[in-house]
Amino acid sequence: MSHLTDAHGTAVVGRRTLKIKNLNMQVEINGIKITLTSEQLQEIERQKNNTPENLFKELIKGIDINKPVVDFEKYPNSIFWFKGDKLVFEYNLKNHDFWIDYDEIWSKFYPFFNDNYYDVQTFMKVQVEEHFKLKGVTPNYTKLLTLIVVEEHFKLKGVTPVIRGCILGGR
Repeated sequence: MSHLTDAHGTAVVGRRTLKIKNLNMQVEINGIKITLTSEQLQEIERQKNNTPENLFKELIKGIDINKPVVDFEKYPNSIFWFKGDKLVFEYNLKNHDFWIDYDEIWSKFYPFFNDNYYDVQTFMKVQVEEHFKLKGVTPNYTKLLTLIVVEEHFKLKGVTPVIRGCILGGR
């Protein structure tokens, strides 16, 4: 049996947890006492919360999943989600591909899955189904060039270009 004892001698036994506010915490496991510093305790807490699911939730903060961006004249089969001005997700209605920005989202999950593409893809499929409520999608990643074209289109949508002060054949 193990238990935690704080600097004031208060113990936590079994499944009850203690919010750590002291500088040091003494842990006793099978009769061996170990003193943990507040930095070590913070690292334990960070690692406990460092899951791919929590990272995904953090990365999609600020994206209104219920209000995707569309332009069916230019992109008749696509629905887009932006984080600010940055395109991060595209769903293709025709082939059910769900494109994910490699640099902003996809690449951040390789450390969790030992750099295995298929494990990341399987994880992304579950997250897309859960958060975007899209079933039967095939997640893939996309790189910068495709994203820039779409981002520029939506930034300039409704803008009429004007050329000022241009003199052709002038001095």
